[in-house]
Amino acid sequence: MNSISRRCFFHQTKEFTAVACATSLMPALRNELFAASEVAQQDSWTIFRGNTFATGEAKSCLSTDLTILWQYEVENGAFEATPVIVDSVCFIPDLDGVWHALNLNDGTLKWKKKTEAFGFVASPAFKDGRLYVGDLDGIFYCYDLDGNEKWKFEAQAEISSSANFYEGKVLFGSQDATLYCLDSKTGKLAWKIEVDDQIRCSPTIVEDRSFVAGCDGRLHIIALKKGEEVAQGEIQSPTGVTPAVMGDHVYFGTEGGDFFNINWRNA
Repeated sequence: MNSISRRCFFHQTKEFTAVACATSLMPALRNELFAASEVAQQDSWTIFRGNTFATGEAKSCLSTDLTILWQYEVENGAFEATPVIVDSVCFIPDLDGVWHALNLNDGTLKWKKKTEAFGFVASPAFKDGRLYVGDLDGIFYCYDLDGNEKWKFEAQAEISSSANFYEGKVLFGSQDATLYCLDSKTGKLAWKIEVDDQIRCSPTIVEDRSFVAGCDGRLHIIALKKGEEVAQGEIQSPTGVTPAVMGDHVYFGTEGGDFFNINWRNA
């Protein structure tokens, strides 16, 4: 086992972000993003890539001189998921189905809890006091902040997609080629949409639209209020990449080596 895979590292800024710094974005585009979305605060990172747009942007930048503040190691275990941070507490599930809650400031363990889950590669998401994540066995779980299960929902294949939220609903994709939309309080199915191959990406959400780039070689645009696909575009090859949206444009790459910038309002 590679030792890096068993450890969780935090650097000098005390924030766990998907990008090093936002200054590479053109100022006009950065201003548009900040106006349209609440980007992650330093003591919270509640969803994969930091916001529903999946931009991975935080308000501050990484230091130019990084030093390790602390590290937390799981004996005979491993992490593939990235954590969420809620009010300076880091929540991260591992490949053995164990939740770990760590103090962001010093890395001390607040609690850990073994669950019935098979194991997690998807990153969790947080909303309204609850944690949401799917496991390798195709079960999607809702937990409270003490790691107690509130409800679960069974898909038909592995879930590597992180969750996203829309008007009291939680959405995620599965390798059973289905995008699921559940009531976030009860876990009851609101609607689902099947595509032609696996969904490994997380569903990006902007306004009342969701964007899913699939292993079927298509970008799918979903109307969330009705749970209907309203447009799709050929992207020539499969992808598990989560699309990022800025303004009217959706960005993602594919296994064929192509990078797409699509104006979704014209789709």
